[in-house]
Amino acid sequence: MRIVVIGANGATGRLAVFEGLARGHEMVAFVRDAAQVTLTDPRLTVAQGDAFDPATVVAALEGADAVISAIGRSRKRGSKERDKGPFYAPAMRVILDGVATRGVKRLAVISSQGVGDEPLQGLALPLRAFRLVVGRVMDDMREMERLVEASDTEWTITRPGGLTGKPKGAYVVLPGNSLRGHGSTPRADLAEALVLAVTEGRWLRQAVVVAA
Repeated sequence: MRIVVIGANGATGRLAVFEGLARGHEMVAFVRDAAQVTLTDPRLTVAQGDAFDPATVVAALEGADAVISAIGRSRKRGSKERDKGPFYAPAMRVILDGVATRGVKRLAVISSQGVGDEPLQGLALPLRAFRLVVGRVMDDMREMERLVEASDTEWTITRPGGLTGKPKGAYVVLPGNSLRGHGSTPRADLAEALVLAVTEGRWLRQAVVVAA
């Protein structure tokens, strides 16, 4: 398969590219700055662009069988002003338009535990606090999820817990908004789940918790 990873310079996006290559797929790393991609592989193409730029998104999706969205807010000083406002939903609108234009069917995206519509009292205490502190970000992610769910794609929404740099290991993937006792997710596990979602059609049209 030819898989485009949008946000491939991020910590999880890079691992998704590695995972796809390890499984024999043709990967496209869609990044803002191609010079930052140091990996070389005959099956890897680097596409420079911006998830908010429809032209570069459509160009990168040419010939794609699947898309993994690993977009995230920049934490660097001097990052663009839009990073302070809605980010996930506006970018996903552009991605979904590109997917529709190119006829791409499979899509996997990263959201977060606690983003779903489950009432606050149904969440574990850490997630309650997290939702209260970063409510606007979660509202943005919630709108992103709604856009994905309303699309014609064979989508999977992944909801990790707190992301860690631990190596790949045993993890669970279950439908839902959160999973008590499973509040962390190694990025390597999340990357594997994203690749399996688009290559093997696992968890189609489901929002699933991915956690260790």
